[in-house]
Amino acid sequence: MISKLSEKKKYLLFLAFVGAIGFASSSAPRIAFIWGAFFFFSAVYLIFKTKNDTGIAHYAAAYIMGAEVFFRMSWSGLPWEFGKYAIVVLLLLGMALDHKKRQSSYLFILYIFLLLPGVFLTFDYYNDPTMIKSRMVFNMGGPIVLTVSAIYFYRYKMKMDEFVTLSRWIVLGVFAMSLLVLTNVGDYSAVRYTYSSNGTSSGGFSGNQVSIAFGIGAMMLIINLVLKNRVFFYIWLDLLLLFTFIFQGLMTFSRGGISSAILAAVLGTFVFYFSNLNQIIDFLRKNFLKMLLGIAFATGTFAYVNDVTGGFLYARYFNVDSEGKKIKKDITTGRGEITEGDMMLFRSTDYMGVGVGISVNERPIMRNFAAHVEYTRMIAEHGILGILAMILMFMIPLKHFFYIWGKPEIQIIFTSSMLLALLTMTHAAMRLGMVGFFYGLAFILIVKKVKDV
Repeated sequence: MISKLSEKKKYLLFLAFVGAIGFASSSAPRIAFIWGAFFFFSAVYLIFKTKNDTGIAHYAAAYIMGAEVFFRMSWSGLPWEFGKYAIVVLLLLGMALDHKKRQSSYLFILYIFLLLPGVFLTFDYYNDPTMIKSRMVFNMGGPIVLTVSAIYFYRYKMKMDEFVTLSRWIVLGVFAMSLLVLTNVGDYSAVRYTYSSNGTSSGGFSGNQVSIAFGIGAMMLIINLVLKNRVFFYIWLDLLLLFTFIFQGLMTFSRGGISSAILAAVLGTFVFYFSNLNQIIDFLRKNFLKMLLGIAFATGTFAYVNDVTGGFLYARYFNVDSEGKKIKKDITTGRGEITEGDMMLFRSTDYMGVGVGISVNERPIMRNFAAHVEYTRMIAEHGILGILAMILMFMIPLKHFFYIWGKPEIQIIFTSSMLLALLTMTHAAMRLGMVGFFYGLAFILIVKKVKDV
């Protein structure tokens, strides 16, 4: 019966289904476990069955990436790094079975190889195999996802409707978390707000990770609105989802996630409209009113949330109280000190690094605090090789940007996705698989007709 439904009805039905999963998981976490395992193994089966001809691998990986925080915060029983494991397995299977010719960049392989020597230092430092595994997964899982995703998506040709489908799967994953958060919070007006990230309004979980997930959903909806795509077929539904994600993201009081996503989307939109003179003229002629409406929408949403929180939201984002006095000396909530400690550690090891997952124990200041900035973690733990890997991480996208120059539809996807990944590394390192996934996704090429190259 379901197979006879139109594509529109199938996806709208699935939107309701994952929403119900999110709602039910609040009181029955085992449902999230069953759903996550079922979805993953079903995807693996379909990849083998179809040889990934229809892109099942990246669609399934996109959904699990979007739902990564949902599977964690529901305490489903799935492995904590389930999202990273699943993304890597699905994309590797896809590449192994679809036999598509990919314009692989060997620089991605070099990037991950530069990080491997730090692994051997970890084996020398820890005697406990369990601790070694924990440090490896936590700190190297992200770079591995980045490498696999980048190789999979590097100049991968995709039609616009396929990109919309991929966006849809990402938003579906975020929507499940949205319903779980909404269920756990209940009445937002009853929450006690302060000047810090709010676990209660984040659904009882890490405000930073929840904010990042909502930012992901918001950014994908904004990109498609700019491209005049309808992710869920009706503009009112896309706008409703966008408002919901931004509202709930702001309510977490965690600034990094939602700010990074909005900034990435705005700069991507800027590149889309202002890549050449004709685009500028066309924008001013056709879209000036839309721009004003967009600003009004964003301002109105922020003002509404600020009102619900009794003015605390404004104080949190701008670090001033109602009298205009500065609230906190360190607006980075300790990240600045961790960064300083990483750099001190780098210098104290003759610039060779201490090894993967060791900085948390050896950092002169802010010891026992996990790294929040991926760049300084790479420097402290991988030393000069980490710096070289970081240079590659920035050089490859820069080269690709010039390759796609003059193609606005590709440029907005590249700019937004890449900036989201790079900005997230400044406040959440690579805790989530979404960082590596979006880094890789940025390299896709939008074409009218897909052909093997």
